[in-house]
Amino acid sequence: MKKFKLSIILPCYNEENNISPSLKVIARSLKSSKIKNFEIIFVDDGSTDRSKQTINEIIKLYRGKIDINKKFLNKNIGLGGAFRYGVKKSRGTHVVFIPTDNSHPVKGLCEIFSSINYAKRDHILISYVKNKNARSIFRRIVSRSYTIILNVIFLNKIKYFNGLNIYPIKILKENLNKTNGFAFQTEIILMALKKRTKYYNVGTTISERQKGTTRAFNIINIFRVFVSIAKLTYRYYVK
Repeated sequence: MKKFKLSIILPCYNEENNISPSLKVIARSLKSSKIKNFEIIFVDDGSTDRSKQTINEIIKLYRGKIDINKKFLNKNIGLGGAFRYGVKKSRGTHVVFIPTDNSHPVKGLCEIFSSINYAKRDHILISYVKNKNARSIFRRIVSRSYTIILNVIFLNKIKYFNGLNIYPIKILKENLNKTNGFAFQTEIILMALKKRTKYYNVGTTISERQKGTTRAFNIINIFRVFVSIAKLTYRYYVK
């Protein structure tokens, strides 16, 4: 059996102020969790700020210390599309997506990394938020409604779809997500469960981003997510 290696995909779009702090937190979490075999893959999703320059500076700084790779997209295609490019560059046995908005503290990442069950290498680790009050009421309502709707439509009991989930690379390559938007993890999980893939849950602690504002919960993106759900329903039950 191939030795466990974690590919950490870090998509970013105009996150110049959060990229470096995010990497430092991830590095500390990996060290605390005693995960030594890993790679970092930055995927810049057509940023218009200094994100690309920041990534190049980071790679230069950590050269020879951490296995870091990059992919720069010419235009913004969306979070799911950026993740897909990262998967294609991955050399690991397992893959996790972590946003570069610096909203996941060392404690939360350690809770995930330390809970990896190596006896369940073919399962998906699905994380869920324990301290839900860390986010706004509006975001909690939307997130909760989203989860309930999906579980009703697809007859599941998933606690949370958009966490820091760890996927076996085999699952991702068999079911490379087609969704470019924020619903890409929903697509991956549901299509994997359709093929009877198993999973286990891990609770994690989050914090709000320190700089900038999230683009995930504006009206346009919420609308796009529900359009993606409609398309996924067709793909799941009809196509």
